[in-house]
Amino acid sequence: MWTEEESSLEWRKIGLVLFLAIALVLIGVWAKGYYSKKVFYVEGVKYSKVVESGSGVDRIQGVHSAVGRPLYVHSYDEEKRVEMGGEQYEIRPNDPKTGHSTSYDVLYPDGKKYRVELFGERNGNLFHTMNRGKW
Repeated sequence: MWTEEESSLEWRKIGLVLFLAIALVLIGVWAKGYYSKKVFYVEGVKYSKVVESGSGVDRIQGVHSAVGRPLYVHSYDEEKRVEMGGEQYEIRPNDPKTGHSTSYDVLYPDGKKYRVELFGERNGNLFHTMNRGKW
């Protein structure tokens, strides 16, 4: 038979294990929501998709809705148009027939054209090339 002191120690162990199990479950629930949401940055403001409509127009809002202006992405067969602050930017794949492009042309409202290329196989970061192909 256990003494009162041993019984108290056993309940403390059970309580600690139960506390740790609950903490792990809560951290897992939080992490799933935090790390599964796709975000990106424009002009230092963090954005994520808030509305995906079936009409081919997605509304993207700053994560903190009071910060940043909303972006609208219009999807067409072979290109996308991003609308931000009343200005429209066109994004066209350089090899649209393959279905997967590693470089895109971005046309700015002022007529300038930049090429962006996929950098790295896994992370999907895009970088634009300057004159003479330098990053």
